[in-house]
Formats: sequence, C-alpha cells, structure tokens
Amino acid sequence: SGLAFVAEQLGIDLARIVAFGDGENDRELLGAAGFGFAVAGADPSLLELADATCEGPEHEGVAAVLEAALDLLA
Repeated sequence: SGLAFVAEQLGIDLARIVAFGDGENDRELLGAAGFGFAVAGADPSLLELADATCEGPEHEGVAAVLEAALDLLA
C-alpha cells in the first residue's frame, strides 16, 4: 500500500500509525495502519474493519482524536 511505502521511506513502524477513513476505498489504509478510525457515517464495511470510530467533519472528529492523543503525550 501507499502507506507502507511512505512508512518504510520515513523509517516509521506501521504499528505506530493512526489512520482515518470514511469510504470503501480506505479499507487498505485502515488495515495497514496500527490503529484505524472510521469517521462517523463511514461505509458499513469500514466500520467493521476499524479499531474505533470518531465524529464526522461537522464535529471535527479527527481533530478531537489528534488533540486527545497529543494531550496524552504532554
């Protein structure tokens, strides 16, 4: 996958990558990432594959997840 290629080029372990998706085309992305979030309203097949879900764009769900992760690191 593209994610695996970029991770290898940057020397990042896939297990340390968090990915977000909402469409069927994001299945490979979420499957390759160490932790995959399906955005609210995502394709049902993606919801089954994801490790967790987050709110959609109207609630800034991706930003909320990233802020929470950064708070844990602080």
